Amino acid sequence: ATLTLPPAIGISLTPATATLAPSQAQTLKATVTGTTNSGVTWALNPSVGVISTTIGGAVYTAPGVINAAQTITIRATSMADPTKFAAIILTLIPSVVVALSPPSADLTDGQAEKFNVSVTGTTDQDVTWSIDPAIGSMAADGTYTAPAEITDDQTVTVTATSAADQTKRGVGRVNLHADLQFSITANSLTSLTYKGQSYYNPVGYLAEGAVFRSPSGVETTIGWLSPSSAVRTVGLNFFQHVYNSGQNHQFTVKLVWSRSDSRTLKVDSYVTNNDPTDSLARINLAF
Repeated sequence: ATLTLPPAIGISLTPATATLAPSQAQTLKATVTGTTNSGVTWALNPSVGVISTTIGGAVYTAPGVINAAQTITIRATSMADPTKFAAIILTLIPSVVVALSPPSADLTDGQAEKFNVSVTGTTDQDVTWSIDPAIGSMAADGTYTAPAEITDDQTVTVTATSAADQTKRGVGRVNLHADLQFSITANSLTSLTYKGQSYYNPVGYLAEGAVFRSPSGVETTIGWLSPSSAVRTVGLNFFQHVYNSGQNHQFTVKLVWSRSDSRTLKVDSYVTNNDPTDSLARINLAF
C-alpha cells in the first residue's frame, strides 16, 4: 500500500525587512502554502505601533513619536497549524528635528546675533547654514552679522539644514532696521528716528530767531517764536510760516522736504523778507 502524506504547511512574509520613520506605514503580505486555510494571526513584540489586518495581509503603522531607534518583530502564525509561523524585523528610526533659538532677532547696522541649533533624532549634530536673501554674512558657528549699512527695513531668513537628513531644516528670522528712518508726505515730515530715538516734532518746524536791520543801521531781533504765533499755510509740497512780531517786521520761511535715497533726508529752507522798510540781516532756523 502507498501512504500519501498531506503537504507540509508553510508560511512566508514579505517584505523581509523594512525601516520606518514616525507615522509611516508598511503593508505586509502573508503567504500560506500546504493548506486551503490561508488565515494567519498577527503579533507585535514589543507592542509598539499599530497593526491592522487586511485580506491576505496586514498594515503596520509606526508610532507618531519615536524617541530612539529600535527594532520590533512582527510574527504571522498559521491558523491551520499554529506551529508554523514567519517573522520580519522592522527598524523604527526617530525623525530628525532641527530647531533654532532665538527664533528671531532685530538688528541694526553691523550688529550680530548667534543662533543656537538643536538637532534631535540623530547623533549627527552637524548643520549647514544659509541666508536668504544674501544680505549680511553667516558664520559656521551660527552667528549672523548684519551689513555695515542697512538702507531699508527688511527680513533675512536664516536656515540650518541637517547633515543627517537634508530635508529637515530649522528656520529663524533676522529683522534688519535702518539706523535712520523717516517718512515724508507731500506737505511735511511725518516721522524721524535715529538709532531708535525719535527726533520728530509733530507741532511744527519754525524759525527761532530773525534779525532785521533798519536803514539807519539799528538791528531788531525777533526771537524764539512759537508755532502758535505763526500763521501757517500749506502749499503743494512745503510748510510756509508767516511771522509778524507786532513791530511790522514780517518774514516767510518755506521748508521743502525731499529724499534722494532711503538714507538721505533733504530740507531746503527759503526765507523771504516781507518787511517793506527794514532788511533781513540774518535768521536762525531750528528743526
